[in-house]
Amino acid sequence: MNNNAKSSFLSATYTTKQKRQSHIISLLLLVMFLLSSFIFFYMAYSVIDVAGSVVSGSSDVAIQDLIRNMPIIISFLISFYAMMAIHALQKGVDEKRRIKSVFKDSLVTLVFSIVNIIYVLVMLIIKRYDSLIEKSPTYLFPLDTMLFSLLFVGISIVMILKIKKQEKNKSYSLPLRKIALADNKILRFFYCFGIVVWTLVSLYGLTAGIYSIFIYDFAHEYVFYGIMTILIYLLSPIYLGVWQFYFHALTEEKKAAVQLPLSLISLGISIVVTFLYFLSLSLDLDAPSNAGFGMFPIAFAASTNLGTFLIVFMPGIVSIINVITALIKKPNQNALIED
Repeated sequence: MNNNAKSSFLSATYTTKQKRQSHIISLLLLVMFLLSSFIFFYMAYSVIDVAGSVVSGSSDVAIQDLIRNMPIIISFLISFYAMMAIHALQKGVDEKRRIKSVFKDSLVTLVFSIVNIIYVLVMLIIKRYDSLIEKSPTYLFPLDTMLFSLLFVGISIVMILKIKKQEKNKSYSLPLRKIALADNKILRFFYCFGIVVWTLVSLYGLTAGIYSIFIYDFAHEYVFYGIMTILIYLLSPIYLGVWQFYFHALTEEKKAAVQLPLSLISLGISIVVTFLYFLSLSLDLDAPSNAGFGMFPIAFAASTNLGTFLIVFMPGIVSIINVITALIKKPNQNALIED
């Protein structure tokens, strides 16, 4: 990589300490995303089972399943808020609110972790669980959720103490990357809400795509449909990764230069993949029900393939929003350059 390319990234302006902090945060963010995606897999099945019982008229069974599987749902909330706390280390409205966001998300992580441990213990005491290892819906359930929660009790306490110490001593030196629309509270709310939805879709898509690759039978007649469904699953997390780890690591000048081309490329890919997906579906409308049993999640894909329809348009929507944003920002950026 030449010097011009290197200078396009924020890390080129960082000190050695700042680079180390940035790399550690990026690595932790990636680990938490993978972990959250994995937990989302089990949470999705739990919620689907509950929804299936409600639809079939078995509300009592749905309530029992929800009560029993609650530790998995809480575990996902733990991992999600921990991921948000790590993300807040890099980005925020301003320095003061960055510290406040990290503290708040770490505190929520701690509370959910403690609640989860207490919940499992209470369920054992009242005999809702026969033992610490019930082998369903995971092999070590509910022991795994307890150990997971204990781990994040420690992690969240360390995060809270460290961020408070850094706030006092100002030892946290990583420059703030301002979030989009930082000066407009209403627009920022909708922006953050959209990012959360995109993140949830990406978590779903990552596990769905990876899981399907290993269990799908590529030898049967629905192979085209299967491949396109996997691509639909993986497109959202791939896009999220590109914008998070590439685009947002660029300097403002470089962002101005690449946002529109990058958005147009992602939009083009989204249109092609979406078209091919619906083409594969039109070739055999029975593909979701016949091939769906080998896809994720089984309950969605078995009949209507609702799980895929919930996310099929997300990459295109995100790309369109980025194109519009780039076009709106372009005149202002050109004016600044001319000045």
